[in-house]
This record gives sequence, C-alpha cells and structure tokens, in this order.
Amino acid sequence: MAGELTLAYEGLDMAAEPGLDLGICTADPGSPSDEGLCLLASWTATREAGTSATEETAL
Repeated sequence: MAGELTLAYEGLDMAAEPGLDLGICTADPGSPSDEGLCLLASWTATREAGTSATEETAL
C-alpha cells in the first residue's frame, strides 16, 4: 500500500471557464509521500498497458 501521503495542494480558478477549478497536488521530492505517489502511478501505468485490476488481483 502507498500509506499516508502528505501533499501540498494548490487550487487555480480558470478565468476562461467560470466555475471550473484546477487542483494540483504535489509531494516533496524524495519524501515517503513522493515514493507513495510513484507507487500509485506505477499501478495506473500497469492498468493502462492492458492489465485489468481483476487480472492483477488474480496474480
């Protein structure tokens, strides 16, 4: 599991689209939270490569 993540958050209002906000979360480079985000990203990359969550669980 990725564990608890400590992230910085910044929200930006999109002037061209009233009511639309862009949220950005980041972790300090090299921190445990950064490592956790990399782990989560690797899970997403695996699924995008053609392996479904059900197939991963069965392995």
